[in-house]
Formats: sequence, structure tokens, C-alpha cells
Amino acid sequence: MRPSDEDNIIVTKGAPEEIAKIATQYELGGEIHDLTPESRKLIDKEYRSLSNQGFRVLGVAYRKAEPKSAYAVADENNMTFIGFIAFTDPIKETAGESLELLRKAGIKLKILTGDNEIVAGKVCDQLGFQVYQYRRGRKFDAQTGTVTRTSEIEPINIVQSSEIENIDDDALARIVEKADIFTRVNPGQKNRIMNALKANGHVVGYIGDGINDTPSMKVADVSISVMNAVDIAKESADIILMKNDLKVITDGVIEGRKTFGNTIKYIQMAISSNFGNMFSAALGSLFLPFLPALPIQLLLGNLLYSFAQLALPIDNVDQTYVQQPQRLRTSFIRNYMIAFGPISSIFDFATFFVMLYVFKAKAPLFQTAWFVESLFTQTLVIFVIRTRTVPFFNSKPNKWLTINIAVILGLALILPFTALGKIFNFVPLPWTFLLVLVGFIVVYLFLVELMKIWFYKHNIEPTNFAHAPKAMKG
Repeated sequence: MRPSDEDNIIVTKGAPEEIAKIATQYELGGEIHDLTPESRKLIDKEYRSLSNQGFRVLGVAYRKAEPKSAYAVADENNMTFIGFIAFTDPIKETAGESLELLRKAGIKLKILTGDNEIVAGKVCDQLGFQVYQYRRGRKFDAQTGTVTRTSEIEPINIVQSSEIENIDDDALARIVEKADIFTRVNPGQKNRIMNALKANGHVVGYIGDGINDTPSMKVADVSISVMNAVDIAKESADIILMKNDLKVITDGVIEGRKTFGNTIKYIQMAISSNFGNMFSAALGSLFLPFLPALPIQLLLGNLLYSFAQLALPIDNVDQTYVQQPQRLRTSFIRNYMIAFGPISSIFDFATFFVMLYVFKAKAPLFQTAWFVESLFTQTLVIFVIRTRTVPFFNSKPNKWLTINIAVILGLALILPFTALGKIFNFVPLPWTFLLVLVGFIVVYLFLVELMKIWFYKHNIEPTNFAHAPKAMKG
């Protein structure tokens, strides 16, 4: 019998399959009927039909109850099923394009959702995720959710919460590498999935906007939310998007990789030249009758060298570099220093030899020549090491970097011929040495290019981390 206005009733809503477990009756047309296996099949059929259309579905049931101060889960029994609440969250027109841009950027997408596998499959199909594979000629219609029984249809990439609930961490670590969609997962299971990805060596980002997302946002390496999210989600987020558009994430990732790439260039520039020059100065001091450079000259060289790098943060970064996730490895930096540092020292010692035995140089001329040679080589090398391809032809530097370096080197070349140069104990350089300097620079850059080709064939680039997935909430 239906309850009257005076009756005390309990109303329960939740996942339809869970509501069906606690219901023993259903209401239709104002009449109460017992739930039979046939009626349960009809309810399940309607539930799946709504899910196949992309609706998120809740079941609703009620029963009369005796009044009391509080009710518990145990009171949810012998309920009367009354129907469904179906709602949808329309996919943005740009969502599919945004996800494609993320995939092209080398970001692996994982969807962790509380929705069932049918809704998740429908949404993923609309977004371009491959969710089903077909066998023996059966065809799955994503629009209607029906299967033409000419073959088998098998869901792929989808894992339900029940499949990971009781497995150990080792098994989960294998599953998260293969599956991209996790359905019916609760916050604790989301955390397990992300911890498994992190244990596998991945860098994990998480996008969320609700209260239930907060625990997962704390587990992720980078958590992202939006302006219209609940307050606690925004407080937990590392990044808050001002626009509800995933393209913003792609743009931010690309800019971050450009910044990282230019930072790596600075490190490579320093260890391929400064290391060699300092080694040359230390070793040269052991056999030269005078210092290879005065302290004031070293300070001036470092100052000009620093000015030459001012435009490096805005340098162009190769497209092939920003297309993949990047990560720094100290072993790569060590190997790079060992490989490229000695090349700089070779030309420093060549300069020492030429100045001592060809030009018979005294201390001022020797120091001036080495100042100019070391500044030219350690500055111009950036044009070679800034790219893994052929410099200038396949990868052009930013024009302001080129102009900045040209100005600094022009100043260094002119300085010994000016009155200001005398303050630093510089003397005019012979034109014949300038010809030798040109030869040294050409050969030096050529050898660095050859070493670069060899080095990248035998060393894994530190920043290339091709499988750094971003776990995303569905």
C-alpha cells in the first residue's frame, strides 16, 4: 500500500544495482507490485538503456518506517523501487580536440570515475577513446548500446572497481599500465591506482572539482582544479584553471617543457665550456711562468658570459623536444660534462701553445688572447648544443639570442683595443692571432657537433621520459 501524507517514510537513492538489492517491491501507476525476476530484468534493461545514452543514473526507493531520532544503513531494507533519476553532463565541444592535443603531447590519459562501465564507455566513445573490440562479426552500436549478434564484443581498457578491490599492489601495478578507464572506483581505489602509477615511475596529475576528489588531489604529483569547483578542491589544487578548457593544460605543459628545455641548455652550456676552461686554468698555472688569467679578467669574463645568456630563456625549442614529457637525470649531466668538457680544454691548451711558442707572448698578450678565445668558444657553443639536430639549418635560434651573443662577443673583441681594456691589463691582439682564433672556433664547433652526434647515439637523453601519464577524473 502506498504511504499517506501522515506516514513516516525513508527515501534512499544510489547506484541502481545497489538499490535493486534492497528493494522487494516496485511502484507502477500508483500500485505496488512484488519484484519478480522478470520485473528486475525490465528495470535493469531500462537502466542500461539510459546508461547507453550517456546518462548518469541513480535508483530511488522508499518504505514506510516507524518514527525515530536517527536511521542507519540497516534500516534500508524491504524497500519499494520507484524509478530512476537520470542526468547528464554534456561534453564540451572542444573536449575531444583537447584530449587529442594531450595525447600528441605524450600525456597518457587515465579516466577514474564513479560512473558505471556503460556510461564511461559511452562518454569515452564520444571522446575518441577505443573502448570496445569486436570479434566474429558482431557489431556494437555506441549510440543505442545494442549489439548485433554476428560477433562478440569485448570491452577493452576498462577495469571495474570489483576487479581491483582484492588484488595486491603488484597485480595492480601491471593493470594500470594496460587499462585506461577505471569505473565505479571510490576515492581510496583512486589513490591506489595513482600510487601504482607513481611506483611504476610515472609522474601523475589529477583533475578534480568535487569533495570526493580531494584525497586523490593530495596523492597526485600535480593536482588541477577549476574555478567553479568546491572550495576544498580548489584549496587542495596546485593549479586552478581560470577557463574550463583542457587546452589550457596542453598550453601550460608545452610552455613548461620549453622552460625546462632552455634550462637544460644553460646547464649544458656551462658544463661543456666552464668546466673545461677552469680545468685549463688550474693545469696551466702549474707550468706557465705567470697566471693564465688575472682575477679581474676572470670576473669580467664571467660577467660577459652571463650577459650572453640573458636571452636564453626565450630561445626557440625544437618541436620534437616539446612533444614528449621531460625529466632530468644527473647521470646524463655527468656524462655530458665528461664528454664535452675536455674538448674546450683542448683548444685552451692549443691557445696556450700558439701564444707561447708562435707569438712568444708575455703575460698581458697571453692573458688577452686566452680571454678572447675562451669567451668566444664557451659562448658560441650554445648554437651547437641547443639542439640535437643540425644547428641553424634544422633548428634556428631565437633572433634575440643571436643578437645578444653577437653584441657581447663584439664588445669582447674590441675591448683590448680601447683605453678601457687597459684597466683589465689587456693589450691589442695581432691580426694574425685573430685569424688563428677563427680557425680554432670553426674546428672547435665542428668537433662539438661530431661529439654531439656520437653522444646522443650512446646516451639516453635525460629529459626524455616517454611514458609519464596524467591520471584524470571522469
